[in-house]
Amino acid sequence: MSSQGRGVSKPDLDHLDWVEKAAARERGARRERRAGERRTSAAAPPRRTAVSAPSPKRSTAALPGPGVTERRALILVTLMLILYGLVMAYSASSAEAFFKHQSSFYFVQRQALWALLGVAAMWLLSRVDYGWYRRAAVPFAVVVLIALVLVLVPGVGSSIN
Repeated sequence: MSSQGRGVSKPDLDHLDWVEKAAARERGARRERRAGERRTSAAAPPRRTAVSAPSPKRSTAALPGPGVTERRALILVTLMLILYGLVMAYSASSAEAFFKHQSSFYFVQRQALWALLGVAAMWLLSRVDYGWYRRAAVPFAVVVLIALVLVLVPGVGSSIN
């Protein structure tokens, strides 16, 4: 804790320590492999091998980078909620769907289609820079306000029950 009692003493903003520790572990593992190879090559006769191009360096981080765990958790929770909703839709409507549409999965199939479209829209919209949403917020709000007022205009909106 810092002297003022707030925050932490060492800010963990970019998680570079994860990469540095992983690189150090990788160097140590390579050192151990080389030492083991030297011990086994001293006992075994040398064999001829074709010269191959060096393999490209790979970055092996022990832990995922910042935000990866949260994104995966969000996706997992979203998919679990969709699955739960589909099970509940089947449970609530299977009998009615069977008697009206001769298939107990009629409503579940429709719900699954909309769920897939929703997941596709979620994925697509997650690829848009969030700054664009900030700039488009006011025009979207104006469009929504106009649509809400249009519902009150006779002939455009409809009254049910």
